[in-house]
Amino acid sequence: KKKKMEENEGNEKRVIDAQKKQTAIKEALLYDVVQICEGESSNQDLRISHRCGQVLCDLLFDYSQILAEDLEHFAKHGKRTTVNTDDVLLCTRKNPSLSTQLKCLIEPNIQENEES
Repeated sequence: KKKKMEENEGNEKRVIDAQKKQTAIKEALLYDVVQICEGESSNQDLRISHRCGQVLCDLLFDYSQILAEDLEHFAKHGKRTTVNTDDVLLCTRKNPSLSTQLKCLIEPNIQENEES
């Protein structure tokens, strides 16, 4: 009975730690999103509300979780434990414009690695 209580306390601590980490990540992401919005809006002579930045942050955070799951599934399907650029490209297959842009970013890096 005592061991079971200790396990429950350990699990609760892990959940709390994970929640704290998630909160810290969201706060850092919000800071970056607001900074980007402020920079872009000043270039465009446009104001973006803080609430808009918060909504963008939530959208990015939720999408990143979905993307991470998809990447993990693609790697597992390929019987790998490491996500690679092919997995990222698979995630963009329904967005040809994004896929093309990523390929342009990835190809020079692949050539550099081959030359090293």
